[in-house]
Amino acid sequence: ALFHSDNVYKIPNFRGVGHICITNTGSNTAFRGFGGPQGLLICETWMDHLASALSLRPEELRLRNLYDFEGSVTHFFQRLERCPVQRMFKELTESSEFERRLAEAESFNKQNRWRKRGM
Repeated sequence: ALFHSDNVYKIPNFRGVGHICITNTGSNTAFRGFGGPQGLLICETWMDHLASALSLRPEELRLRNLYDFEGSVTHFFQRLERCPVQRMFKELTESSEFERRLAEAESFNKQNRWRKRGM
């Protein structure tokens, strides 16, 4: 989980400490993600909380903190040889018509007290 806890974001002051836990029961599930999904979820939760605390839209905070160039170094000192993440983020935002759809969802939410839409 620690290897994936930065997700795609450069976090220069990140320090993670892992702990091994031993239980008396075997796992009841497959181990396909090796902690990856949990680490990614933790990071995305950080981003949502930080965006709220800073009064920013979550996607703006995410875009500002993406790894941005080849040669970026992760928190576990892996040098990124290819890093098209910012380009991908921008292309997907445009091709999904994110801004238009977000405006539609916000308009719907203002007009409906009990039913809501999100992105």
